[in-house]
Amino acid sequence: MRQTYTFFSILFILILLSLSLAGCLPSTASHHPAVKQGVLDLRDWNLEQKGTVNLNGEWQFYWRQLRDTPASIPSHFITVPYVWNGYEWNGQKLPGEGYATFIATIRLNPAEKDKLLAFYVPDVYTAYRLLLNGKQISENGVVGTSKQTMKPYYMPRLVYFRPETDTLVLTMQISNFVHKNGGMWNEMLIGDAQTLADWKEHSIIVQALLIASLFILGVYHLTIYAIRRKDLSSFYFGLFSFMLSIRATMQENMFLFQLFPNFNWELSKKIEYIILFLGIAVLCLLIQSLYPQEIKKRVVQIIRIICSFFACIAIVTPASIYTRVASIHYIVMLITIVYLMYVLILAVIRKRPFSYINCFVAIFFMITVALDILYYNQIIPYGNFTTFGLLIFTSVQSINLSITFARGFSQVEQMTEELKELNETLELRVQERTQSLEHSLREVARARAEMSIMEERSRIAGDIHDIVGHTLTTTVIQIEAGKRLISKDLPRALEKLELSQELVRNGLNEIRRAIRIDQEDEEQFVFPGVLYHLVAETEKHTGVKIDTVIEPLPSLTLPQKKFIYHTLKEGLTNGIRHGQSNHFIFTMERRGTMLHLMLKDNGMGASEIQYGFGLTTMQNRAQKLDGQLTVFSEHGKGCRLSVHLPIVQTSK
Repeated sequence: MRQTYTFFSILFILILLSLSLAGCLPSTASHHPAVKQGVLDLRDWNLEQKGTVNLNGEWQFYWRQLRDTPASIPSHFITVPYVWNGYEWNGQKLPGEGYATFIATIRLNPAEKDKLLAFYVPDVYTAYRLLLNGKQISENGVVGTSKQTMKPYYMPRLVYFRPETDTLVLTMQISNFVHKNGGMWNEMLIGDAQTLADWKEHSIIVQALLIASLFILGVYHLTIYAIRRKDLSSFYFGLFSFMLSIRATMQENMFLFQLFPNFNWELSKKIEYIILFLGIAVLCLLIQSLYPQEIKKRVVQIIRIICSFFACIAIVTPASIYTRVASIHYIVMLITIVYLMYVLILAVIRKRPFSYINCFVAIFFMITVALDILYYNQIIPYGNFTTFGLLIFTSVQSINLSITFARGFSQVEQMTEELKELNETLELRVQERTQSLEHSLREVARARAEMSIMEERSRIAGDIHDIVGHTLTTTVIQIEAGKRLISKDLPRALEKLELSQELVRNGLNEIRRAIRIDQEDEEQFVFPGVLYHLVAETEKHTGVKIDTVIEPLPSLTLPQKKFIYHTLKEGLTNGIRHGQSNHFIFTMERRGTMLHLMLKDNGMGASEIQYGFGLTTMQNRAQKLDGQLTVFSEHGKGCRLSVHLPIVQTSK
């Protein structure tokens, strides 16, 4: 499977490469005349039979002159194609900004007279005016002697003409004040009109195909990313392809200016160079998304910062500045390319998925980038290969994605079959699970019912304890008093027995209220009156003394009031019954956001507190109110009960 995939991928690359390069250059003879000392001799050359001829060689050169005709004795010649930067003129090296005239004389074969011929005029830095035998036949932009009088423009053109004589004087006036380079840096051609027209048409079709392919691949990958955001490689593929497709419209046939003839030249150069500066950073992010374990994040971050810096320069400065800065960026690009090649080779060594073919096409693409860098620095004569390299690179990535999606689809089919099998037994499983769930629900309902019963029993037991404990204690004291008085003072003994009867009757009524669903209401617990009443009743029926200090109280909830009331009752009952106390001190005061309650007696005390049902119930109630109940006792020194209760603000 892997060998088959690799074979077809390489075959696909070779086909694309052959189609791409087929339209790069017109058919020219391997050996043809060149311009020498300003003269091109084609008297023995048939343009239709032998092919197109480029106008490379030594042209007459006139710096800071816009001439229509050559001088009688030319003194300076310059090699074309080349920029005039660095050319020595009267002992000085020329800058990129300026204007000049290039002149060449072409001696045609007499048989070419009156035939339809054509010049191919490439883009020139950065405006030109072309004359043939003193007559203007083409121009790009506006030639001027200063930045204010010139207007830059790029548009490769085919210029048709019929020679009336066999001697042609070709004059090219060029001006540049907006770019780092000036002059003729692409080769100019002369040939049969139909031959050049066919080549030009083929070149346009090939470039249009490349641009459309890159654009479609870019949109395709970006669409995949929009659907599946986790796949960052699709995003970087799409962004990279889209960026290069835009830049390709500003190269060679200049589709941008063909579609929009009035498009601003400065803006087009900014877009072109911003894409150039940021493209290598996007490529690094692409490789990082494919092989994150092989590439260093810090290196990618540094490259992103550097490229963003260059892009900012292109945004805020004119072309005359950022085109110079591009030379420094080319060094960054070459270093980055070397590093990315290392990363890809490392991925191959570690046998990452698709690493072999990705390494092959990526290295091929990076070679095309390096060649274009050499081309734009006029080290090699041919260039603009990056577009082809990117097309091959992204095409292979599309194949990789297709294989990935195919594998994913196979997994989906397999899971669908498994799901179908599960669905066939789903009804039975649902019935089993439903029965199990129903059983669990019944168990939970039964447990909740039992819990509710236990909670209600606990509540009733606590309430009965609160009521009966105190009532029985006071009743026992009254009966004992009656027994002692029955032989001495019968009327007072009867009074004690009647009082005991009344206490028992009141206790029974309170027990009846406790076992009902509706418990004590707010009217039964009016503070602090209900507390004073409890103290007075206890003193009356038991004969103990209770010193009471109750400071002004905040608003309390009904559960808080019930808790305080029953806690005081429980404390008094325990002190009288178990501690044999006859003197109590009861205080209740507010301290910030807390309510403090203390009951202290003079009973026997105990070295160890035994928490019975009453105290345990009180502690549980205190915890439910986010409070705290503590009991401290020491043998022979009585007992102290303390309560700390948070104050909850409520409306009356």
